[in-house]
Amino acid sequence: MRFEKDIRYALLALLIFVTEASFGKYIAVSGAVPMLTFSFLIVCSVKENDLSYVMALAVILGAVSDVLHGHGFGAYTLSFAFSAFYTFKLKNAIFSSELLFLIIDAFLLTFLVQIFYMITHIGNIGSGNFLRCVWSLVLPQAVYNTLICCLFYYIDSRIFKRRR
Repeated sequence: MRFEKDIRYALLALLIFVTEASFGKYIAVSGAVPMLTFSFLIVCSVKENDLSYVMALAVILGAVSDVLHGHGFGAYTLSFAFSAFYTFKLKNAIFSSELLFLIIDAFLLTFLVQIFYMITHIGNIGSGNFLRCVWSLVLPQAVYNTLICCLFYYIDSRIFKRRR
């Protein structure tokens, strides 16, 4: 069973990575490009029961996102690992509804990850454009990623049917 789950996650992650790399800039809404790998990671952190599995997936997807965005290595790897750990630890502690927690968590974590990314790359962005970028890029991207997380949550519940 574990090998079958590994294959499903690997194929889904590969499909999502290829989609983000190939079509990510074409599915942008008002300049906000979705982070499909981050959305997939958040949903996996909510649905999965093994922390080591989630953290390994976080490091791999973070490294892929760092390579994909190309502005230096480490910002997304660190923030993806932190986000996965935070999501895994708090998923049953705050709300009993996974979907409600996912919506709030995806929005807040996307906002925080992008702010962290902008602060670490302030030389490329410029300090004068910081608030404008937060308003015009980060907030729409947080809403966009939240919607994508809801879609991935629905797909995950169809692909990985769990027995009670």
